Amino acid sequence: MSKLHYPHLNKTQRGELWRTLFMSPVRAAGMSGLFLLIALQFFNAPSEIKALIAAAPFIGLLLSPVLVYLVARFDVSVTRAISVVLFISAPCMMFVTFSTSYISFVIGSVLCISLTATIPPLVTALWRQNIPTDVRGKKFSFINWISMGAALVVGGFFAYWLKDISRYRPIMFFISISLFMASFAAYRIPSQSLNHTNKHPFSALSLLWKDSLFGYVCVFWFLLGFANIATIPLRIEFVASGKYGMAYSPTMTLVLMQVIPQFANLVSMLLWGKLFDKLRFPILRMGINIFFIFSILLFFIPNLACQVTGSFIFGIATGGGFIAWNLWVTKIAPHDKTADYMSVHTCLCGFRGIIAPFLAYHFLSGLGIYTIAWTCTGLIIIATIMFIPTINSKRFACTQEK
Repeated sequence: MSKLHYPHLNKTQRGELWRTLFMSPVRAAGMSGLFLLIALQFFNAPSEIKALIAAAPFIGLLLSPVLVYLVARFDVSVTRAISVVLFISAPCMMFVTFSTSYISFVIGSVLCISLTATIPPLVTALWRQNIPTDVRGKKFSFINWISMGAALVVGGFFAYWLKDISRYRPIMFFISISLFMASFAAYRIPSQSLNHTNKHPFSALSLLWKDSLFGYVCVFWFLLGFANIATIPLRIEFVASGKYGMAYSPTMTLVLMQVIPQFANLVSMLLWGKLFDKLRFPILRMGINIFFIFSILLFFIPNLACQVTGSFIFGIATGGGFIAWNLWVTKIAPHDKTADYMSVHTCLCGFRGIIAPFLAYHFLSGLGIYTIAWTCTGLIIIATIMFIPTINSKRFACTQEK
Protein backbone atom coordinates (compact mmCIF):
# COMPACT_ATOMS: atom_id res chain seq x y z
CA MET A 1 0.00 0.00 0.00
CA SER A 2 2.70 2.47 1.00
CA LYS A 3 4.89 1.98 -2.08
CA LEU A 4 1.89 1.86 -4.41
CA HIS A 5 0.33 5.11 -3.27
CA TYR A 6 3.52 6.79 -2.05
CA PRO A 7 6.17 6.09 -4.72
CA HIS A 8 8.65 8.61 -3.26
CA LEU A 9 8.56 7.20 0.27
CA ASN A 10 12.13 5.85 0.31
CA LYS A 11 13.67 8.89 -1.40
CA THR A 12 11.82 11.18 0.99
CA GLN A 13 13.05 9.29 4.04
CA ARG A 14 16.66 9.37 2.87
CA GLY A 15 16.49 13.02 1.84
CA GLU A 16 14.79 14.13 5.04
CA LEU A 17 17.33 12.19 7.07
CA TRP A 18 20.21 14.07 5.45
CA ARG A 19 18.42 17.42 5.62
CA THR A 20 17.68 17.08 9.33
CA LEU A 21 21.20 15.82 10.05
CA PHE A 22 22.73 18.85 8.39
CA MET A 23 20.30 21.10 10.28
CA SER A 24 21.18 19.54 13.63
CA PRO A 25 23.88 22.18 14.42
CA VAL A 26 21.44 25.07 14.04
CA ARG A 27 18.86 23.05 15.99
CA ALA A 28 21.40 22.48 18.79
CA ALA A 29 22.27 26.17 18.86
CA GLY A 30 18.65 27.25 18.87
CA MET A 31 17.46 24.83 21.56
CA SER A 32 20.34 25.71 23.86
CA GLY A 33 19.81 29.45 23.56
CA LEU A 34 23.37 29.76 22.25
CA PHE A 35 22.71 33.00 20.38
CA LEU A 36 21.06 34.48 23.47
CA LEU A 37 23.95 33.34 25.63
CA ILE A 38 26.48 35.03 23.32
CA ALA A 39 24.45 38.24 23.36
CA LEU A 40 24.28 38.09 27.16
CA GLN A 41 27.84 37.14 28.10
CA PHE A 42 29.97 38.33 25.15
CA PHE A 43 28.18 41.45 23.89
CA ASN A 44 26.39 42.36 27.13
CA ALA A 45 23.40 43.28 24.97
CA PRO A 46 20.41 45.16 26.41
CA SER A 47 17.17 43.36 27.28
CA GLU A 48 15.38 44.50 24.10
CA ILE A 49 18.08 42.93 21.95
CA LYS A 50 18.00 39.69 23.92
CA ALA A 51 14.23 39.57 23.55
CA LEU A 52 14.60 40.09 19.78
CA ILE A 53 16.98 37.13 19.53
CA ALA A 54 14.62 34.99 21.61
CA ALA A 55 11.77 36.01 19.29
CA ALA A 56 13.69 35.36 16.04
CA PRO A 57 12.36 31.84 15.31
CA PHE A 58 8.85 33.08 15.90
CA ILE A 59 9.29 35.94 13.45
CA GLY A 60 9.92 33.23 10.88
CA LEU A 61 6.83 31.31 11.97
CA LEU A 62 4.75 34.47 11.75
CA LEU A 63 5.89 34.98 8.15
CA SER A 64 5.45 31.34 7.11
CA PRO A 65 2.07 32.05 5.41
CA VAL A 66 3.93 34.43 3.11
CA LEU A 67 6.33 31.65 2.10
CA VAL A 68 3.46 29.21 1.54
CA TYR A 69 1.65 31.80 -0.59
CA LEU A 70 4.74 32.49 -2.73
CA VAL A 71 5.48 28.78 -3.21
CA ALA A 72 1.91 28.19 -4.39
CA ARG A 73 1.78 31.39 -6.43
CA PHE A 74 4.90 30.56 -8.43
CA ASP A 75 4.17 26.81 -8.65
CA VAL A 76 7.42 25.75 -7.00
CA SER A 77 7.73 22.30 -5.47
CA VAL A 78 7.91 22.33 -1.69
CA THR A 79 11.41 20.83 -1.48
CA ARG A 80 12.85 23.29 -4.01
CA ALA A 81 11.40 26.09 -1.88
CA ILE A 82 12.89 24.60 1.29
CA SER A 83 16.24 24.36 -0.48
CA VAL A 84 16.19 28.01 -1.54
CA VAL A 85 15.33 29.23 1.97
CA LEU A 86 18.15 27.22 3.54
CA PHE A 87 20.58 28.38 0.86
CA ILE A 88 19.79 32.03 1.66
CA SER A 89 20.06 31.50 5.42
CA ALA A 90 23.62 30.12 5.19
CA PRO A 91 25.37 33.40 4.26
CA CYS A 92 23.39 35.15 7.01
CA MET A 93 25.11 32.88 9.51
CA MET A 94 28.43 33.51 7.78
CA PHE A 95 27.81 37.21 8.41
CA VAL A 96 27.37 36.39 12.11
CA THR A 97 30.73 34.60 12.09
CA PHE A 98 32.56 37.82 11.27
CA SER A 99 30.36 40.25 13.24
CA THR A 100 32.22 42.80 15.34
CA SER A 101 29.33 44.37 17.26
CA TYR A 102 26.12 43.15 18.82
CA ILE A 103 24.16 44.99 16.13
CA SER A 104 25.71 43.01 13.28
CA PHE A 105 25.52 39.84 15.38
CA VAL A 106 21.80 40.37 15.96
CA ILE A 107 21.05 41.22 12.32
CA GLY A 108 22.72 38.10 10.96
CA SER A 109 21.46 35.69 13.61
CA VAL A 110 17.88 36.98 13.52
CA LEU A 111 17.78 36.74 9.72
CA CYS A 112 19.18 33.20 9.70
CA ILE A 113 16.98 31.91 12.50
CA SER A 114 13.87 33.57 11.06
CA LEU A 115 14.45 32.15 7.59
CA THR A 116 14.93 28.57 8.79
CA ALA A 117 11.79 28.92 10.91
CA THR A 118 9.55 29.62 7.90
CA ILE A 119 9.79 26.12 6.44
CA PRO A 120 7.70 23.89 8.79
CA PRO A 121 4.46 24.20 6.73
CA LEU A 122 6.38 23.00 3.68
CA VAL A 123 7.96 20.13 5.62
CA THR A 124 4.53 19.07 6.91
CA ALA A 125 3.12 19.25 3.37
CA LEU A 126 6.01 17.10 2.12
CA TRP A 127 5.30 14.43 4.74
CA ARG A 128 1.60 14.52 3.89
CA GLN A 129 2.43 14.10 0.18
CA ASN A 130 5.02 11.32 0.43
CA ILE A 131 4.53 9.37 3.69
CA PRO A 132 1.43 7.20 4.49
CA THR A 133 -0.70 8.22 7.44
CA ASP A 134 -0.50 4.97 9.41
CA VAL A 135 3.29 5.23 9.85
CA ARG A 136 3.81 8.98 9.54
CA GLY A 137 4.46 9.63 13.22
CA LYS A 138 6.70 6.59 13.55
CA LYS A 139 8.88 7.46 10.56
CA PHE A 140 8.97 11.18 11.36
CA SER A 141 10.06 10.47 14.93
CA PHE A 142 12.73 7.97 13.78
CA ILE A 143 14.35 10.40 11.36
CA ASN A 144 14.25 13.23 13.87
CA TRP A 145 15.49 10.86 16.58
CA ILE A 146 18.65 10.38 14.56
CA SER A 147 18.86 14.12 13.99
CA MET A 148 18.39 14.78 17.69
CA GLY A 149 21.18 12.32 18.43
CA ALA A 150 23.43 14.31 16.12
CA ALA A 151 22.28 17.55 17.76
CA LEU A 152 23.11 16.07 21.17
CA VAL A 153 26.66 15.26 20.05
CA VAL A 154 27.06 18.66 18.39
CA GLY A 155 25.58 20.43 21.41
CA GLY A 156 27.97 18.59 23.70
CA PHE A 157 30.87 19.77 21.55
CA PHE A 158 29.52 23.33 21.64
CA ALA A 159 29.39 23.18 25.44
CA TYR A 160 32.97 21.82 25.57
CA TRP A 161 34.29 24.35 23.08
CA LEU A 162 32.71 27.38 24.77
CA LYS A 163 34.76 27.31 27.92
CA ASP A 164 35.46 30.86 26.83
CA ILE A 165 32.44 32.55 25.22
CA SER A 166 34.75 34.49 22.86
CA ARG A 167 35.41 31.23 20.99
CA TYR A 168 31.94 31.23 19.41
CA ARG A 169 32.98 32.21 15.85
CA PRO A 170 34.07 28.74 14.60
CA ILE A 171 30.69 27.42 15.72
CA MET A 172 28.87 30.02 13.63
CA PHE A 173 31.02 29.11 10.61
CA PHE A 174 30.25 25.42 11.10
CA ILE A 175 26.51 26.16 11.23
CA SER A 176 26.75 28.15 8.00
CA ILE A 177 28.40 25.28 6.10
CA SER A 178 25.84 22.84 7.50
CA LEU A 179 22.99 24.98 6.18
CA PHE A 180 24.48 24.90 2.68
CA MET A 181 24.59 21.10 2.87
CA ALA A 182 20.99 20.93 4.16
CA SER A 183 19.91 23.03 1.19
CA PHE A 184 21.49 20.54 -1.21
CA ALA A 185 19.86 17.58 0.57
CA ALA A 186 16.39 19.17 0.36
CA TYR A 187 16.82 19.97 -3.32
CA ARG A 188 17.13 16.27 -4.19
CA ILE A 189 13.83 15.18 -2.56
CA PRO A 190 10.90 14.67 -5.01
CA SER A 191 7.80 16.68 -4.15
CA GLN A 192 4.78 18.43 -5.58
CA SER A 193 3.79 22.07 -5.70
CA LEU A 194 0.91 23.52 -3.66
CA ASN A 195 -2.57 24.48 -4.82
CA HIS A 196 -2.83 28.24 -5.35
CA THR A 197 -6.20 29.23 -3.88
CA ASN A 198 -5.44 32.10 -1.49
CA LYS A 199 -6.01 35.68 -2.56
CA HIS A 200 -3.24 37.04 -0.36
CA PRO A 201 -0.58 35.59 1.98
CA PHE A 202 -2.74 35.75 5.12
CA SER A 203 -6.11 34.76 3.67
CA ALA A 204 -5.62 31.23 5.06
CA LEU A 205 -6.25 32.72 8.52
CA SER A 206 -9.96 32.53 7.70
CA LEU A 207 -9.67 28.81 8.49
CA LEU A 208 -9.73 29.80 12.16
CA TRP A 209 -13.45 30.58 11.97
CA LYS A 210 -14.41 28.49 8.97
CA ASP A 211 -13.16 25.32 10.69
CA SER A 212 -14.37 25.61 14.30
CA LEU A 213 -12.43 22.61 15.66
CA PHE A 214 -9.20 23.82 14.12
CA GLY A 215 -9.79 27.33 15.44
CA TYR A 216 -10.61 26.10 18.94
CA VAL A 217 -7.44 24.00 19.17
CA CYS A 218 -5.32 26.85 17.81
CA VAL A 219 -6.63 29.28 20.43
CA PHE A 220 -5.70 27.10 23.38
CA TRP A 221 -2.47 25.96 21.77
CA PHE A 222 -1.67 29.66 21.53
CA LEU A 223 -2.23 30.04 25.28
CA LEU A 224 -0.09 27.10 26.35
CA GLY A 225 2.62 27.96 23.84
CA PHE A 226 2.72 31.56 25.03
CA ALA A 227 3.20 30.45 28.61
CA ASN A 228 5.88 27.90 27.76
CA ILE A 229 7.85 30.19 25.44
CA ALA A 230 7.86 33.02 27.98
CA THR A 231 9.84 30.87 30.41
CA ILE A 232 12.58 29.77 27.98
CA PRO A 233 14.71 32.96 27.90
CA LEU A 234 14.08 33.38 31.62
CA ARG A 235 15.70 30.00 32.25
CA ILE A 236 18.97 31.39 30.90
CA GLU A 237 18.58 34.56 32.97
CA PHE A 238 17.85 32.45 36.04
CA VAL A 239 20.98 30.30 35.90
CA ALA A 240 23.52 32.49 34.04
CA SER A 241 22.95 36.12 35.00
CA GLY A 242 24.06 35.88 38.64
CA LYS A 243 20.96 37.76 39.86
CA TYR A 244 19.31 34.74 41.51
CA GLY A 245 22.17 33.20 43.46
CA MET A 246 23.62 31.31 40.49
CA ALA A 247 26.11 32.35 37.83
CA TYR A 248 26.77 29.16 35.94
CA SER A 249 29.51 29.06 33.31
CA PRO A 250 28.61 28.94 29.59
CA THR A 251 29.40 25.22 29.63
CA MET A 252 27.10 24.49 32.58
CA THR A 253 24.37 26.68 31.13
CA LEU A 254 24.50 24.83 27.81
CA VAL A 255 24.43 21.49 29.62
CA LEU A 256 21.20 22.51 31.37
CA MET A 257 19.64 24.21 28.37
CA GLN A 258 20.73 21.87 25.60
CA VAL A 259 22.61 18.69 26.47
CA ILE A 260 20.24 17.31 29.13
CA PRO A 261 17.01 18.25 27.27
CA GLN A 262 18.39 16.85 24.01
CA PHE A 263 19.29 13.60 25.71
CA ALA A 264 15.79 13.29 27.18
CA ASN A 265 14.37 14.24 23.81
CA LEU A 266 16.36 11.45 22.22
CA VAL A 267 15.22 8.90 24.79
CA SER A 268 11.53 9.75 24.41
CA MET A 269 11.01 10.70 20.77
CA LEU A 270 10.47 7.23 19.28
CA LEU A 271 7.78 6.49 21.87
CA TRP A 272 6.07 9.82 21.17
CA GLY A 273 6.04 9.00 17.46
CA LYS A 274 4.26 5.70 18.08
CA LEU A 275 1.80 7.38 20.43
CA PHE A 276 1.03 9.98 17.76
CA ASP A 277 -0.10 7.20 15.40
CA LYS A 278 -2.09 5.33 18.08
CA LEU A 279 -3.68 7.92 20.39
CA ARG A 280 -6.36 10.52 19.85
CA PHE A 281 -4.45 13.74 19.40
CA PRO A 282 -6.02 15.72 22.31
CA ILE A 283 -4.99 13.00 24.78
CA LEU A 284 -1.45 13.09 23.43
CA ARG A 285 -1.32 16.89 23.65
CA MET A 286 -2.59 16.91 27.23
CA GLY A 287 0.03 14.36 28.25
CA ILE A 288 2.78 16.48 26.73
CA ASN A 289 1.49 19.54 28.61
CA ILE A 290 1.77 17.75 31.96
CA PHE A 291 5.49 17.23 31.36
CA PHE A 292 5.90 20.92 30.50
CA ILE A 293 4.16 21.92 33.74
CA PHE A 294 6.48 19.88 35.95
CA SER A 295 9.56 21.01 34.01
CA ILE A 296 8.84 24.67 34.78
CA LEU A 297 8.03 24.09 38.44
CA LEU A 298 11.26 22.17 38.99
CA PHE A 299 13.64 24.30 36.94
CA PHE A 300 12.88 27.52 38.80
CA ILE A 301 13.94 26.06 42.13
CA PRO A 302 17.45 27.39 42.99
CA ASN A 303 18.89 23.92 43.34
CA LEU A 304 21.06 22.20 40.76
CA ALA A 305 19.44 18.76 41.21
CA CYS A 306 15.99 20.27 40.64
CA GLN A 307 17.23 22.13 37.59
CA VAL A 308 18.77 18.99 36.11
CA THR A 309 15.50 17.11 36.71
CA GLY A 310 13.48 19.98 35.26
CA SER A 311 15.71 20.08 32.19
CA PHE A 312 15.29 16.32 31.68
CA ILE A 313 11.50 16.53 31.95
CA PHE A 314 11.53 19.52 29.62
CA GLY A 315 13.41 17.39 27.08
CA ILE A 316 10.78 14.66 27.31
CA ALA A 317 8.06 17.26 26.77
CA THR A 318 9.78 18.84 23.79
CA GLY A 319 10.23 15.39 22.23
CA GLY A 320 6.48 14.91 22.19
CA GLY A 321 5.83 18.55 21.41
CA PHE A 322 8.06 18.39 18.35
CA ILE A 323 6.12 15.47 16.87
CA ALA A 324 2.72 16.93 17.72
CA TRP A 325 3.59 20.43 16.57
CA ASN A 326 4.85 19.32 13.16
CA LEU A 327 2.22 16.70 12.30
CA TRP A 328 -1.02 17.44 14.12
CA VAL A 329 -2.71 19.24 11.21
CA THR A 330 -2.38 16.06 9.14
CA LYS A 331 -5.02 14.62 11.49
CA ILE A 332 -7.73 17.10 10.50
CA ALA A 333 -6.71 19.09 7.40
CA PRO A 334 -7.90 18.12 3.90
CA HIS A 335 -4.98 16.66 1.95
CA ASP A 336 -4.60 19.60 -0.45
CA LYS A 337 -4.89 22.15 2.38
CA THR A 338 -2.17 20.77 4.65
CA ALA A 339 0.28 23.63 4.07
CA ASP A 340 -2.47 26.23 4.53
CA TYR A 341 -3.59 24.74 7.85
CA MET A 342 0.00 24.43 9.03
CA SER A 343 0.82 27.99 7.98
CA VAL A 344 -2.05 29.30 10.12
CA HIS A 345 -0.82 27.25 13.06
CA THR A 346 2.79 28.43 12.61
CA CYS A 347 1.68 32.04 12.11
CA LEU A 348 -0.12 32.05 15.46
CA CYS A 349 2.87 30.32 17.05
CA GLY A 350 5.05 33.04 15.58
CA PHE A 351 2.89 35.82 16.97
CA ARG A 352 2.85 34.36 20.47
CA GLY A 353 6.58 33.64 20.28
CA ILE A 354 7.36 37.24 19.40
CA ILE A 355 5.34 38.83 22.18
CA ALA A 356 6.08 36.25 24.90
CA PRO A 357 9.83 36.99 25.38
CA PHE A 358 9.25 40.77 25.29
CA LEU A 359 6.46 40.56 27.87
CA ALA A 360 8.52 38.19 30.01
CA TYR A 361 11.44 40.62 30.12
CA HIS A 362 9.06 43.58 30.56
CA PHE A 363 7.40 42.09 33.64
CA LEU A 364 10.60 40.61 35.03
CA SER A 365 11.58 43.66 37.07
CA GLY A 366 8.09 44.26 38.43
CA LEU A 367 6.73 40.79 39.13
CA GLY A 368 9.89 38.79 39.63
CA ILE A 369 11.03 35.63 37.88
CA TYR A 370 9.25 33.22 40.25
CA THR A 371 5.86 34.90 39.85
CA ILE A 372 6.17 34.78 36.07
CA ALA A 373 7.12 31.08 36.14
CA TRP A 374 4.16 30.16 38.36
CA THR A 375 1.76 32.27 36.28
CA CYS A 376 2.91 30.54 33.10
CA THR A 377 2.40 27.17 34.76
CA GLY A 378 -1.17 28.16 35.59
CA LEU A 379 -1.84 29.17 31.98
CA ILE A 380 -0.63 25.78 30.72
CA ILE A 381 -2.92 24.03 33.21
CA ILE A 382 -5.91 26.06 31.95
CA ALA A 383 -5.05 25.31 28.31
CA THR A 384 -4.71 21.61 29.10
CA ILE A 385 -8.17 21.51 30.68
CA MET A 386 -9.63 23.25 27.62
CA PHE A 387 -8.47 20.38 25.39
CA ILE A 388 -10.86 17.98 27.16
CA PRO A 389 -13.96 18.83 25.01
CA THR A 390 -12.08 17.84 21.82
CA ILE A 391 -11.17 14.31 22.95
CA ASN A 392 -14.21 12.61 21.38
CA SER A 393 -14.08 14.49 18.07
CA LYS A 394 -14.51 12.05 15.18
CA ARG A 395 -11.89 13.93 13.17
CA PHE A 396 -9.20 13.18 15.71
CA ALA A 397 -10.26 9.54 15.78
CA CYS A 398 -9.63 9.20 12.03
CA THR A 399 -6.44 7.32 11.16
CA GLN A 400 -6.82 7.19 7.38
CA GLU A 401 -6.50 9.89 4.76
CA LYS A 402 -9.67 11.62 3.60
